[in-house]
Amino acid sequence: MVRRPCRLLLLTIGLATSLGAQAPCGVYNPTNGHTYMLTPAAMTPQAAKAYAQSMGGYLASIRDRVESDFIAKHFGGMRLWIGLSDAVTEGVHRWDSGESVTWTNWYPGEPNNSRATEDWVEIGLNGTTGWNDLPATGSPTTIYGLVEFSTLFPAINGEIVVNPTNGHAYTRVAPGGSVAAARAAAEALGGHLVTINDAAEDAFLSTHFAGRRYWIGLSDRVVEGQYQWDSGDPVTYTNWKTGEPNDPTGTEDAVRWGAEPLNGWVDTYDTASNVAAGIAELPYGYRGYQANSFRHHLSVEGVLTHGLSPAVANVAVGKTARLRVQTSGLPAGTQWDLATSTGTLLAGGSSRFADGQMVNLDVAVNPPTWKSSGTTVGPTMQSWPGSFTLNLAASLATPRLSFQAVWVDATSAIGVRWSQAAELNVHAYSPLSLSLGDDSVAAVDLTGPEIGGSQFRFFTNFYTQMYVTSNGRVMFEQGTISYSPTVFGAQSEPPSISLWCDLNPAAGGSVTVSRVSTLVTVAWTGVPYHNGAGVVSPSIELNTSASTIVLDGLSSFTPGGGVLFMGVSPGRGARNDGISNFQVGPISASNAPRTMLYDFGWTGVVNAGLSSVLFSPGTPSAVRYELTGF
Repeated sequence: MVRRPCRLLLLTIGLATSLGAQAPCGVYNPTNGHTYMLTPAAMTPQAAKAYAQSMGGYLASIRDRVESDFIAKHFGGMRLWIGLSDAVTEGVHRWDSGESVTWTNWYPGEPNNSRATEDWVEIGLNGTTGWNDLPATGSPTTIYGLVEFSTLFPAINGEIVVNPTNGHAYTRVAPGGSVAAARAAAEALGGHLVTINDAAEDAFLSTHFAGRRYWIGLSDRVVEGQYQWDSGDPVTYTNWKTGEPNDPTGTEDAVRWGAEPLNGWVDTYDTASNVAAGIAELPYGYRGYQANSFRHHLSVEGVLTHGLSPAVANVAVGKTARLRVQTSGLPAGTQWDLATSTGTLLAGGSSRFADGQMVNLDVAVNPPTWKSSGTTVGPTMQSWPGSFTLNLAASLATPRLSFQAVWVDATSAIGVRWSQAAELNVHAYSPLSLSLGDDSVAAVDLTGPEIGGSQFRFFTNFYTQMYVTSNGRVMFEQGTISYSPTVFGAQSEPPSISLWCDLNPAAGGSVTVSRVSTLVTVAWTGVPYHNGAGVVSPSIELNTSASTIVLDGLSSFTPGGGVLFMGVSPGRGARNDGISNFQVGPISASNAPRTMLYDFGWTGVVNAGLSSVLFSPGTPSAVRYELTGF
């Protein structure tokens, strides 16, 4: 079986070195919206569990046959720890994620708790998808942990190490896949399966990738017995294991490296299951834009990048845009800095750090301003923990703002460990002003000339018209007013997106609808509560391209304003699955997909400090909306 190559996205230089020989490679599962990756090295299940938790994830929970097959497709051929164990109560197996055990796939005769010490569970026994209980020491075969993240963001899909001798980067691709899959993944990155030109390069690979078998770019697939490098380089050096190549059947055209004496080379079948992955060689030491990590990232207006492009947000004049630098969980001694510029972002960068990473800003034409020192990156850096938010007033005076964040580990000789770029583009617009009194509603044509011609998909239906209410709702199919925000109302009335409380635009403020790019924003600005208990300035943002929804400006709600129903509902006949319990800041685990997603309570009490919530449509037809957060 040919497995789909890992969609590799580069993290920054040096992280793989600090973590050990093995670099994680993650894959995204569109069925459940989760991401999976390996631990960076073989380890005990306890250590793997701790590593997963430190990254904001958990050892994988396998809920059904579909998920099991997905994992086998991308991580087959390896024995891996999953998050099932009976370490707490003998014979009672539990998932690390806290989920109920609703499906199992035990290998025949398992679990058997041999020698009464087998409290931990692996997958991949004898090349199958079956589960097997083991002691914490594992098996003679190296066992990694399979880490699961309940979200796409941010998908760490690879890490690279750079060879200072030739300036090339090396990374692991297509874990558990065939040599063809590894070759395709390497070529997709603009590189090739590694060419080993001399003993020094072989030794460099041994430093970073030893302990497992990997595909390299040598083969005799064109002419039997005539070995050639995929890169086209001449074969000037070999390191065959004694007795190799032997090709007893004439079908061993591929070459594997590693896990032999002195990492000797062995010819083998193209789909050999005992090869962990391929090693890709990239003819550069950096790549366009560096990727975010799970714990350290840069976002602009909630937009996050996965590494091969910057984070880009389009906003309207007058909006306060948010730039967020997340710095929690950094190693001791790590510092960071943030640069701003009115120039453009350059994919290759015009300035590099000592380890080969780039500054994406156009520093030659529009020198950036670094937050720490004002003019250069380091040696003065920020060491603030947690996160940093910069609020920016969007103005046509600066129609484009570019940003560069870098994280530097002062204890590491390579210097910069992570970097990321972002861009904010400002657009002029003429907002559509709605005349709304107390308890009133206005129809807005989504395809009309005022806001620019596009329908919006909400749950499973497409709408060309929406209804904006004075009390903070966007409705579809029919506009109506309810004087009391209730769960029952959201279930019995038309489909709606709600910041639902008793507001009175007739007493002040404004309600407007505007469009920037694919984003339609309904904003209640300075609108007072009906009872006079302060004013609020929330907004509902509809992305007509991605069908996502953002409830924004939630921090403006004040205590004593009244009851607030906040969330999304498909309307009549909706199922009440319980409060979604929205969280402040990045959300570590998505809520299970539900028919209704809401929070409900007295304003000023519900999730104090909450500023925005993001809803994304689920993938399968049975899934409605799910909370993926920021």
